[in-house]
Amino acid sequence: MSENLRRIREGEHPFGNHPLLGSEAGLAEGLAKEEFERAKADALSIAQELRERHAFETPFRTERDLQDGHRIFQGLMRLESELKRLERGREKPLEELAQRTVAEAYGLSEDEARSLFKRSELMAGPSEPSEMPKEPKLPKGEMTPRLRDWIDRRVTHSAFIQGASINHMTKALALARHEIDAIDPALYEKYRLHANLAQLVQFLAPLPEPDRPHALIAGEKRLRWENGTPRVEAKGVVFPVLVQELSKGVMETIMAHGLPKKGELSEDELDAFQHLADHPANEAWHFMTGPAFASKLHKLFNEHNVWMQYGEKPSPVRDSLYTYTLLSMLPAGKLHSNLRLMLQASGAAQKEGAQKLRKDLEKIEEDHARGII
Repeated sequence: MSENLRRIREGEHPFGNHPLLGSEAGLAEGLAKEEFERAKADALSIAQELRERHAFETPFRTERDLQDGHRIFQGLMRLESELKRLERGREKPLEELAQRTVAEAYGLSEDEARSLFKRSELMAGPSEPSEMPKEPKLPKGEMTPRLRDWIDRRVTHSAFIQGASINHMTKALALARHEIDAIDPALYEKYRLHANLAQLVQFLAPLPEPDRPHALIAGEKRLRWENGTPRVEAKGVVFPVLVQELSKGVMETIMAHGLPKKGELSEDELDAFQHLADHPANEAWHFMTGPAFASKLHKLFNEHNVWMQYGEKPSPVRDSLYTYTLLSMLPAGKLHSNLRLMLQASGAAQKEGAQKLRKDLEKIEEDHARGII
């Protein structure tokens, strides 16, 4: 078994007491296992296809080989070098293609994409990580239930944000396949293999402790607000990573209503919130649990018609983004009780959870329209 899967099962991770991802809820292990098995199956299938086409040889051929973290990392680095070779001299068109791909996936117009994506860049190589933040000095007794709710809610949002963007790293690539094939007929599958190996490394490599960063960073994203307008700056070591980081920027924008507004937390509380909810070391755990979490919720929202309509006419993409925006405004208690019921229950109980969530979203919509929130 993957050591990181064991840690998830035992609650030995930053979210061990979280109402959805903690050990008591019992959801995280199943979500992580689902992603682990999916990534292994896809990696083996894609690698076999590339071998048969004499396009790329991997250092693994069986599922047993995929239990070896060193072997996976070796294959990932070899593949990354191959992708950088193929991308050389095409950086600008690929950067623009990444923006168009993510814009299409989220139903953004050209003007919206141009405004949101301030800069996207293919990095020359992995960048050095910034120094890990120091643990805040929270006064005794300051970890109140209210602050814990803020932190737990943000962790849930981050799992969803990371999960949706990681899913886009493979699925949204199909939107750009024609342009990718024009560069190299095997490039599309090489991109997909890279995305899956990058996922497997999260399960098999030792994860950084809160005071020690990963050795190298393959992608990064910054969301800035200029006069109330969001701007996403994204970097990726290869095209799929850039797509993921741009997608993450869109999701961060959508879920921004879940962040504390000025005055809602004291400075000490805000330091604790940022350290415990948004610590860089948390990201690896979101990589493992987030993709299945985001996929399951999207599927359940479809099955039980949870989507809230944006505008006068139904639009699946716009309606989903609007629903996630309203979801980000839900108080922690309602958010977690409804999602937990939907994810853990089945049949009538699951439907009841979906109906409760829909009513809560309608109330949030009404309150937001009236300026209450």
